[in-house]
Amino acid sequence: MGNKVFLSHASADKKLVDRFVEFLQTGFDMTSSDIYYTSQRGTITTGKNFIVSIRENIKDTKLVVFFVTPNYLKSDFCLSELGAAWVLEENIYPILINPVNGSSLETTPLKGLTQYLKIREEDDLMQLADEFKQYGVIEDYLGSTVTAKARSFIRDYEELCQFEEDKFISVDEHGKLKKEIDQMIENNANQDKTIRELKEYISSLESLKNQDEVAELKSTGNDEWEQFKEYINDIKTQIAKVHPMVISAMYHDKFFVSDFGFWPKDNWSTVIELQADKFLVVDEGEFEVFPDYDEFVISNLLQGLNTFNDFIKDGSVTLYEIFENKYEMNLDFSSKRVWETLFDVEIQME
Repeated sequence: MGNKVFLSHASADKKLVDRFVEFLQTGFDMTSSDIYYTSQRGTITTGKNFIVSIRENIKDTKLVVFFVTPNYLKSDFCLSELGAAWVLEENIYPILINPVNGSSLETTPLKGLTQYLKIREEDDLMQLADEFKQYGVIEDYLGSTVTAKARSFIRDYEELCQFEEDKFISVDEHGKLKKEIDQMIENNANQDKTIRELKEYISSLESLKNQDEVAELKSTGNDEWEQFKEYINDIKTQIAKVHPMVISAMYHDKFFVSDFGFWPKDNWSTVIELQADKFLVVDEGEFEVFPDYDEFVISNLLQGLNTFNDFIKDGSVTLYEIFENKYEMNLDFSSKRVWETLFDVEIQME
């Protein structure tokens, strides 16, 4: 049985493509077997010819999606995939990623093509959902789910669309850079050896200690974990300055992905009082209560939370492992449990 989607992309765009595949899987309930793309582990069977495998999967798929980025246009192999799909007359679906536009296709087999999707905002991904349904890639979709996942993808999109410009250097500069790179390789080799030895040491201890002790051992002397704890302490200091209901409203408005806003069922005397103190804004038309971000302490708190969230997103594998071993939950800043555990608060859901 063929794949539903063959995703043609440049290997240099792996992070962006992985994030897009995550959107497809969570938004449309697609599985890894539904999507063929070469960055996915296990896509090509060991010992199988790389080019033959790709050719077979292009022929046996419902839709060939081209993820066209500056890196894609510089890859001869990607352009060969594109041409193969065109010649085989498969259903093709070009997606243009900033800063690529229609004129960028003039040197490709898609020259003159006017029908393509350019991702810029949530609505573009909703268009993709409708068109995937038309192509038979998906039978149907839940609008609220796709909207939420599209919003999450667009939040990460701009950061992931950072492409290097082509640059040319002199022979002298090339020689200097080569020496620096050789030195870096040597240094990295030494560092890798040290890291391997440390991992072996920790692994041996893991067989002797419980998970809490292992987490404590891994976190000892870890600068990233120490910074993590400093962020938490700073945020808890800010949280202490505002009412718990304001914290719940901020969690719902900025960090919890939902189609419904925060609308308390009771304690309205508290809501009215916080509204009078300029801590909350009540939108009766939308049935939503959210923080007054013009208020100084609330603005400071939101800035601190956003900074902490960015720190978590850029966190290392070790940081996530320490957290998961210590708290026995995933490190996800949209999680109510994570907020309540780290900040000693109780998030009100309604």
